[in-house]
Amino acid sequence: TYENSPGLPTSLLSDQSATGSIETVTGQYGVVRTITSPVHSLVPPLYQAILTASNDSKYSKPVIWMKNELINFYGPEVTFFYLSYLDVINGDYPPTLFEDKYVFIGAKSIGLGDVHLTPFNMEFPTPGVEIQATILNNILEDERLTSLPIIYLLGSTFCVMIFIFLKQTSEYVLAVLVSMFCTFLIVGSYILFRYNFYLDISLTLLWVVTMYGAHLFLQGVWVSKSLFQRAKKVENELLDNIDTLYT
Repeated sequence: TYENSPGLPTSLLSDQSATGSIETVTGQYGVVRTITSPVHSLVPPLYQAILTASNDSKYSKPVIWMKNELINFYGPEVTFFYLSYLDVINGDYPPTLFEDKYVFIGAKSIGLGDVHLTPFNMEFPTPGVEIQATILNNILEDERLTSLPIIYLLGSTFCVMIFIFLKQTSEYVLAVLVSMFCTFLIVGSYILFRYNFYLDISLTLLWVVTMYGAHLFLQGVWVSKSLFQRAKKVENELLDNIDTLYT
């Protein structure tokens, strides 16, 4: 897809079983995390075209990729099994190797421009063909990630509790509570991720640490103010006693 218009394949591929569209969507910092519904109705997404051509009754109805669903990447670039197209054409691999398998043909050269950043890149950007293979495998294995943004509300509530309800709590108890909450977020997000639910806890953890640091700062101010007031009181009492003694 280019400028909201589908770019149809060359006439050399006129005998194809189906035609699908590809539109790679980059999010924050240019990282690919999700896909969008096609902006045109003439050509379905590539994954839908592949599923339709497979004649699998399970996918007789269009697969809808929801807005809160993310691509579940399986690792860094070149996680999938790659073969040289030239070696395949030359017959270096038996045809049985490709039986009952979905085969994607594409380039991984950076110079061709069809490479993108993903959350798991290690050395090089991920080829676009691998992103499409990941999308299809997410659907086949029912492994699409569902984003759960409610965690921001929970984090904000906890931060407010630190200031309102825990002002008089001992620092030891407060430190334990903050540690338990952060551990709960990390372990809970990991468990949910294993079940294809995604919690972005980075901002929440930042809020908690920032609010806890601010709480410690204010606690220090309160303690310093209290000590200053006590010292001032003791000083005034000493001055009064001295005046009384010499009087």
